[in-house]
Amino acid sequence: MNALRLIDTHRHVWDTRGGHLTYSWLDRLPRLQGRFTPDKVGAPYGECFEVSGAVFVEAGCDQEAAAELAWVRALPWGDVPLLGCVAKLDATRPDIDEHLVDLGGPAGATADPPVERTLAPSAGPVVGVRDILQGAPPERFADPALDRGLRAVAAAGLTFDLCITHDQLPHAIGLLERHPDLTVIVDHLAKPPVEADARAGADPAHGAWAANLARLASLPQTHVKLSGLSPEAGQLSGTPHWDDLARRYLDVAFEAFGPRRSLFGSDWPVSHANFDRPLAYEDWPQTVFGVALAGVSRGDLEAVASGTALRCYGLQPTASAAL
Repeated sequence: MNALRLIDTHRHVWDTRGGHLTYSWLDRLPRLQGRFTPDKVGAPYGECFEVSGAVFVEAGCDQEAAAELAWVRALPWGDVPLLGCVAKLDATRPDIDEHLVDLGGPAGATADPPVERTLAPSAGPVVGVRDILQGAPPERFADPALDRGLRAVAAAGLTFDLCITHDQLPHAIGLLERHPDLTVIVDHLAKPPVEADARAGADPAHGAWAANLARLASLPQTHVKLSGLSPEAGQLSGTPHWDDLARRYLDVAFEAFGPRRSLFGSDWPVSHANFDRPLAYEDWPQTVFGVALAGVSRGDLEAVASGTALRCYGLQPTASAAL
């Protein structure tokens, strides 16, 4: 069987030592400090998997989105082309319509009056935005300014990457019920309490996270990234039982969303380098496709590997990465 061609929909890059961008949140994470650029990922090919494109997701830099995007686009991406970018956004900013035009989104010219773009889309066009709501208080999800911002994101034809933790799911559901026209991609399975569940011997399929994730999945505009479980598992990541532990959470998410609303993402380097036992880049696709989804059809595998990403983000593969 031919190798499964993947689009990695959750790739971060940064350089904390030689770049002009800064990342305050990395100050407390020494293993994630340094140069993490596309050339550091490793070989994108294997016997079973071939990574044919990547989506950069904003990495929490302290500067404006335009500066981060310019730096990311200037990097050499090698054999894995940059197909799109998910840009940093404060969705409550009062000038959001003009700002989305400046980012160079797919429908930026819809602003009234029209605003000239100041950031060319070039390679890696802006296909989505992310306003990190992780840690936000409940009242943030009811903020009229956030509602106004999400309406602008939907009108601009951009996706919204939702980064929250499992305990915030009820607030996120209430928010997204007000935005049926917004395409939403939930990062990292909404960060379930993997380590706490394992310590307590709890079955994730019968806890609050699974019930709330199913409620979220009942909203047809929502999708899920099969990504980012390692940080939620702490030092259990990479242990002999890691694949089985991860499978239990991936099973819940896949059952809730199905193959055509699920996307693959590596969460490199966050899910790989910050542990006593660093994970290789190829370990996560093996866990997702070789373990958790081992019994599904080839068509469903291809949907998770690339088809859902192409549709949700509106990606245009390069000629060398045509799927």
